[in-house]
Amino acid sequence: MMDGLRQMAAEEGIDAIHVVQLDEESAPPGTVFGHSEVGENQDPRSKIEEFAEKIGGELPFEPDIAFMKFCYVDFTPDTDARDLFSHYRSTMSRLSEEHPHVRFLHTTVPLVTRTLGIKDRVRLVLGMPVWQDDANAKRHEFNRLIRETYDRDLIIDVAGVESTRPDGTRQQYTKDGKTYDSLVPAYTTDGGHLNDLGKRKVAAELVWVIARNVDAIGL
Repeated sequence: MMDGLRQMAAEEGIDAIHVVQLDEESAPPGTVFGHSEVGENQDPRSKIEEFAEKIGGELPFEPDIAFMKFCYVDFTPDTDARDLFSHYRSTMSRLSEEHPHVRFLHTTVPLVTRTLGIKDRVRLVLGMPVWQDDANAKRHEFNRLIRETYDRDLIIDVAGVESTRPDGTRQQYTKDGKTYDSLVPAYTTDGGHLNDLGKRKVAAELVWVIARNVDAIGL
């Protein structure tokens, strides 16, 4: 996402966008998009906890707008999406109460492409579980809860962007009567990580949402 933001700034000649890695020892000068890694991949709760710790005092300043993003690898067929969302929601509610001057945004979980091998297709025919489909179902459930709980202006809809082709049609599939989003192949280098086009698309969504919220809080 940050790569896409840098790319957009360079392409458009926007000098006002400064993307920096946050230094916990000193506040960055001026207005910046600060970013930092939180938690460990495949351990989404650790990301929630470390984000809360940073907002709660580890950073040398209080941001005007803040959000955290999960990775697609944080969701597996064993993920309890509802329980994870409950923990996320309660943490964000607590942070909002403790930091009333911070505008908290929310992101949907990134997606992967649906590329089924022969074994996976056989398992589908036999009605057996398919790992990537079951993991994606958990991402879908978490994203549904994000969209149902928070106002659209507060959501950076990464999954929505990743599953929308350049012509506006959707990259989706149906399984067991339910429709799921998946990553547009043209946006990725390896089925999960975004290429330059994909990064640009997600960065545009990020800028749009932040701009709406900058206006709302009068920055």
